[in-house]
Amino acid sequence: MQTHERGEVAIRTCALSMGGAFAAAALSREPVVTAAAHVFAGAVWIMAWVATLGGWTITRRLSRASSGGIAMGSWGWGHVTDTAGVSVAFLSAAALLVASPLLGLWLPMPRVSARGEKGDMLEDPEVRLPLTERSGARVVEIEYRVARRNARSFRSLMQEVQLFRQRNGAYGWAIARDIADPELWTKQLSLPDMA
Repeated sequence: MQTHERGEVAIRTCALSMGGAFAAAALSREPVVTAAAHVFAGAVWIMAWVATLGGWTITRRLSRASSGGIAMGSWGWGHVTDTAGVSVAFLSAAALLVASPLLGLWLPMPRVSARGEKGDMLEDPEVRLPLTERSGARVVEIEYRVARRNARSFRSLMQEVQLFRQRNGAYGWAIARDIADPELWTKQLSLPDMA
């Protein structure tokens, strides 16, 4: 099974699992069962983010991508709860979650360009300083020697690499050409600490 298909299956499985957990929470009259359903739904929520984002960027991406959605969802479901009650709100959310895999058949998750997906485009840099989770942010600088006739295509490729790196948490991206040596290009980016 290809990576894209595994991600699609993971998202559908998470939606169905969360729908079941929401229904269990709505129908439960036992606090322990309700709490367990909420814990399960939270775990599935995190697994959905792991399946779509992967790696150590989850917390950053989760905070950026979902803040507005969480605010709007809280407002909307709050109104449903005020109008119809908690059980109806949870059962409505459960029904939408269970139905959402059908939406995925019509609007599947977007494919990401195969270029750069494996992350093995470059060798690991030589590191002479032992790095730990508390080492802080890192600045990476890589020099490239590119023939003048390839400069335009190199710049286009670096823009694609920039998107890949930013998707994985890099920031402060810059690519510069040395005006004294036009075949020398320097790429600089910062990587967040791993804590």
